[in-house]
Amino acid sequence: MLGVIFGFTFMLAVINFGLINIFKLYPILQKGLIFTGTIFLIYLSYKISFSKSSSESDNLKPVNFVETFLYQFLNPKGVIVAIIAVSTYVESGGNFISYSIWLLSIAFLFAVISIIFWTIIGKFMRKFATNEKFIKWFNYVMSALLLSCIATFYY
Repeated sequence: MLGVIFGFTFMLAVINFGLINIFKLYPILQKGLIFTGTIFLIYLSYKISFSKSSSESDNLKPVNFVETFLYQFLNPKGVIVAIIAVSTYVESGGNFISYSIWLLSIAFLFAVISIIFWTIIGKFMRKFATNEKFIKWFNYVMSALLLSCIATFYY
């Protein structure tokens, strides 16, 4: 949980204090990231939609802080949300640091709230994880929701 919280907040800070300037100089990079993120999310949605449940839980190793921290930099939804947040809510100029601190603080707070919410939902949903029909429909719904996120990249 902490890897996701601190990873996303750190990634937002990196984009805020560095990468956003590169995107302003070379907007084609941002468009390329949005396009490749779209392709990846379509692929990921397909994989989720047609995935099978696994009964081999004994061999699974839980992810650790470093893995979840670094995954935030590979998560196209998170990267695109960070780019959109910085380019929308942070103004360059005299108030840059003030806006940046507000954005990072709010992002950290929402990261904490959302990861706690998803963890609670995950604990609740675990009892349904043995029902094959439920898993199939759950995967379809999650896949559709993931596809609906793509629309936000273009508006």
